[in-house]
Parts: sequence; C-alpha cells; structure tokens
Amino acid sequence: MDPDILSGSDKPRPDIFCIQIESLDANIIDQKHDSVFVMPFLHNLSDACVFFPYALSYHEAGLTTDCEISVINSMEPLADFPSMKLQHFRYTNSMVKQFSKVNYQAIAFHGNRGTLTIG
Repeated sequence: MDPDILSGSDKPRPDIFCIQIESLDANIIDQKHDSVFVMPFLHNLSDACVFFPYALSYHEAGLTTDCEISVINSMEPLADFPSMKLQHFRYTNSMVKQFSKVNYQAIAFHGNRGTLTIG
C-alpha cells in the first residue's frame, strides 16, 4: 500500500474498517424472510461499502486464526505451525503496519469469548 494514498493533506482522511466474518455464507446477506432482510445491518453495510463476498478458507495448523493472518498480512498461513504463535516474524506485508505509518489506529481481534475488551 502506498502511504501517500492515505496521507494527502488536501482531503479529509477516510475512516477505514475491515470486517472479516468467520463462518458466514455471504449469500445470507441478501436473503429475506417475509420480505425483510434477515441481516439488515450487514445488507445495508454491503451496499454502502466495498464488499468481497468470496474468500478462501484457510484452516491449517492455526485453525480459525489462520484467516486473520491471511487477511491482515496478505499471506497464506503455515501448514504445520500456528502462524499466530510466530514470535519473531516481522509481518512485512501487514496492512496494520501500513495504516499505523500514516497515524491510523489499527485494532485486530479474534473473538473467542463472544465479547470484545479494548484496554
């Protein structure tokens, strides 16, 4: 990513959110029951934003955390070791690093417990 794209001084910076949802069939976003969308928030969001309904499901040694590694770092996870446990890997292709370089706050989480706490 070219940092100049996000750091132009003559335009307001956009708010950027990347939402990756595990175990969701993208077709459900446009489905209705009794003429009402079953997922109205995601349906409206998908109409107003860039929406990628297709993704590869990587379930290697890191199981469900492998998808975050793929999305955040644009790389395939390791087949024989959980990528999230790599302590000294530099993640040179991380979009979080690129956003941080131009003073965006970047938060990534994996919701194992069904709640989110940001300290």
